[in-house]
Amino acid sequence: MGHSLRKILCGLVLLLGSMGILCGEIHHATPPPPFESHPIFIPQKINTRDVQCLTRAIYYEAGRESVAGKEAVALVIVNRVVNQRYPNSVCGVITQSFVINEKRICQFSFHCEPTRKVNFKIWHESHDLAKRVLTNTFSRAILSQVGDAKFFHASYVHPSWANHKKRVVQIDHHIFYRDE
Repeated sequence: MGHSLRKILCGLVLLLGSMGILCGEIHHATPPPPFESHPIFIPQKINTRDVQCLTRAIYYEAGRESVAGKEAVALVIVNRVVNQRYPNSVCGVITQSFVINEKRICQFSFHCEPTRKVNFKIWHESHDLAKRVLTNTFSRAILSQVGDAKFFHASYVHPSWANHKKRVVQIDHHIFYRDE
């Protein structure tokens, strides 16, 4: 990012009070990895479809987890959106699937499962969090824990792919990983 563009963004950021990590305003006991390893998703505009897709992902993957657990799941999706190996939209990442031996495999299991009855309180919490993540107004503390993680699974399962990834952190009932 050019020096003058960064200076303008930092001025706006400090004025608005969000994205402090870009300007070095957040202090951690353990310094987070360099900014480059935390690609922050800055959409051109927030569209209703991406908010709904992220809401569904947060709700079905982490609805009963803490706010930090929900944010961590959302950030894995954001980390995939900004990575060339994955679709470049929130909905594209969430709906990504493959067919192996005539069986459909979804990146996010809820996408392949039938819709379940919704708890509206948790749905609204997930929706509010999705909007905060997509507008970069979520808690920055979670970045130092999740970093550039692009994978997670529930702590009660042991997928074989986890053996080939670097464990980053466990938050609530999810274990997060990044590429080795």
